[in-house]
Amino acid sequence: MVTDQVCLECIKRTAERAINKLKINEPQKKNIVKNINLLLEKIDKTYSPIEINFEVFSKISSLSGIYDPLKELKEQSNLNAYQLLPYVKEEKRKSKDVLFSLIKAAVAGNIIDFSIDKEVNLQKTLKEVLKSNFAINDYKLFLEKLKDAKKVQLLTDNAGEIIFDLELLAFLQKRLNKKVIIITKRYPFSNDITLKEVKTLTKKIKLKGKIISINNKNYQNYKNEIKKKLDNKAVVISKGQGNYELLSDEKLNIFFLLMMKCPIIAKEIGCNVGDVVFFQK
Repeated sequence: MVTDQVCLECIKRTAERAINKLKINEPQKKNIVKNINLLLEKIDKTYSPIEINFEVFSKISSLSGIYDPLKELKEQSNLNAYQLLPYVKEEKRKSKDVLFSLIKAAVAGNIIDFSIDKEVNLQKTLKEVLKSNFAINDYKLFLEKLKDAKKVQLLTDNAGEIIFDLELLAFLQKRLNKKVIIITKRYPFSNDITLKEVKTLTKKIKLKGKIISINNKNYQNYKNEIKKKLDNKAVVISKGQGNYELLSDEKLNIFFLLMMKCPIIAKEIGCNVGDVVFFQK
């Protein structure tokens, strides 16, 4: 994906929102914003948006001196989602297609993302998505691929939504006898879930599965390593926009599951901002 001015403005807004959530004084915040703006002015425009985000959040962490700048936000997102798990389980109990309902819950969770411009009511969003249709829906194809696969790999995205992702994986493991593998970042990056948090949450939800952590200190290493871990015999569920940017050209059994937040990607795949999509490219 090519970076244009729209992407840079979005990255800038996201960075400023992250900086405003830091527990540091105002002069420090202003200094970090100034440095991020300079970085974005000088950044190589051939970099992809996700590559630029790696640079930006590394800079925020180093300038603030905070290893995990959005730790508290992630914890609150996980708590908010966990409190809605009984509702998801009740909807699952009433559903005629449990797997489809859990996929919908997982994509509804994808809106728990501070990078979008408006505050969200997760419970309202969850109810709306469970009742709505996917703008792009490859669920039937997913079922066909799933039938022949022994393994399902999940590429994680944000904190919060991981709660619903794990509920989906638990169903695939316990009801459909699939081996589940979670691929996640090793170190803090924005509000994305990390290895440490996944380990804690899988125990809480009582999910047994292999967890693969990817070294995300450097974008290029991260990109290369994550591609090596993808299994061409597995069905891969890829959560969120960042993973789409990273893997949209890969010729594997990857199903992208996300709520559309980017007008450029929406135009590319043929939907609108705000749509929920589940598709194989």
